Amino acid sequence: MKAIYFIIFLIICPFVSFSQMLDKRLDKYQNTIVDFLREQGEISNSEKSNYYTEFLISGEIGNLGPNTKVFRIGITSTHSKQYLGILNSKELKLFPTKNFDIEFDLIFEVLHSSKLRTSNENLLKCIKNIKSLYLTEQAKVPTVIN
Repeated sequence: MKAIYFIIFLIICPFVSFSQMLDKRLDKYQNTIVDFLREQGEISNSEKSNYYTEFLISGEIGNLGPNTKVFRIGITSTHSKQYLGILNSKELKLFPTKNFDIEFDLIFEVLHSSKLRTSNENLLKCIKNIKSLYLTEQAKVPTVIN
């Protein structure tokens, strides 16, 4: 019986212990992300930034070449919103996903300045993923924590 538990442990352990919620490429921007989430009212001002870094999540929604990646970024919570992050070789730009029509110009400026090396098809797919993120987030009711 102990052998069965040990085998189950060996099967499950790599998925639990090695899973990372925040993409490694975003590690150096953890404090920037936490500050942004505070500004958006997603997290409380009462806790230190390093407390929240454990709860950051991300998922790549676009790969626009070796230097430009597009992510959905948020915090693990049932009521948390997901935000847009564009990482290029110089910086991480974060967007509040409130109004696609207004923010698209800013998103386009960041993408344009990133000197993309990708196909038109890949770029259009990424823009569709960004639009989908905005539509999903606009349907949610924000929860503000003070």
